[in-house]
Amino acid sequence: MEIILRHSNLKNLTEPLHRIYVLWGDDSRLMADAVETLKEAALDPDFADFDFDVKDADTTPLEGIAAGVAATPVGAGRRVVLVRSAEVLRRRERERDAEKLALLLPKVPGSTVLIFTVFVPSDAAGKIILTRTLDKVVRQEGMLARCSAPTGDEMGRWLAEHADLMGKQLEPMAGEMLAARTQGNTALLDQELRKLVAYAGARNVITVEDVAAVVSDDGEDVMFQLVDALGTRNTHKALALLAELLRYDPRPQAVAGRLIVLLVRQLRLIWQAKELAQMGYGPGALRSLPASVTDLLPSDGSITSIPWKAQDLFRAARLWQTSELVRAFDLLAECDLANKGGEDGNADIVLNLQVLVMKLCLGSRKFGEALHQA
Repeated sequence: MEIILRHSNLKNLTEPLHRIYVLWGDDSRLMADAVETLKEAALDPDFADFDFDVKDADTTPLEGIAAGVAATPVGAGRRVVLVRSAEVLRRRERERDAEKLALLLPKVPGSTVLIFTVFVPSDAAGKIILTRTLDKVVRQEGMLARCSAPTGDEMGRWLAEHADLMGKQLEPMAGEMLAARTQGNTALLDQELRKLVAYAGARNVITVEDVAAVVSDDGEDVMFQLVDALGTRNTHKALALLAELLRYDPRPQAVAGRLIVLLVRQLRLIWQAKELAQMGYGPGALRSLPASVTDLLPSDGSITSIPWKAQDLFRAARLWQTSELVRAFDLLAECDLANKGGEDGNADIVLNLQVLVMKLCLGSRKFGEALHQA
């Protein structure tokens, strides 16, 4: 089975619930929401932490994926196995793994929901998503769901639909300005829409003047987009935004100082979201946390001060292990020291920032492997 996925038809993923899904395209926000929809439909909420397993296709051997698929659910629901970055299976050197996986998929038990996320350009419609054989097996045994970022008239409908879900109307010209200032990035569009809704207050209509007042299109906005891209570990986007940021401000030392300060703040927020999630609290609970919990949060820079950004922070938190967050702060300190002429530093500040971006997004081990392969 194959569908084009939109936020308005997410329920089509689960009616009926399949054993195998390939979520592909270039809309990472829609992919993340699709995964959440599938988890809600499949998992026993009391045992969600035990029955949800995340694998990275670029680091997990096929045997590890097979073991996760074969495991028995702890709760009354199904087990969900998410295989991220499955686009690596398109590589020639992974051809043998793809062939073995094609033999494994028909054997996925009914007690498991196996999800692959595949980032590919939106113009790949009608082409091979993983491999010819894998695509055929998924169509027979499960569902291929295209998650492509809206463009043109679709963008206008997307914005109007999301504004309506938030209880507001969006002037057409305001929508055009918003799309232009966010470069069509749906995750950023959702974030900016939430800010606009809060800014509009009791007014039903979001205007061009509101967008002009709330949504920036200058270098500072690019800086915040870069921080968000690093928080979600999107390597390609982060490197592109870093290059764009340096065009706004050609002083690498100034860019580095500001970026490191903002990243420290962002990682602290992500860590708070991770801890709250482990305690059983979600984004919607920030306004009503008990005092025993708020007392544990920092008095300066608490996640409760920015509830409009909570959903994005909780999503980002799922991409980071606690040990990786600890290492991230060390990487920031090392980069800052290198930029200031530390003994082990590099005189090229731009190179230091590029290395920092790659290590934060890939992790130090994957960065080392990528460097070795290069």
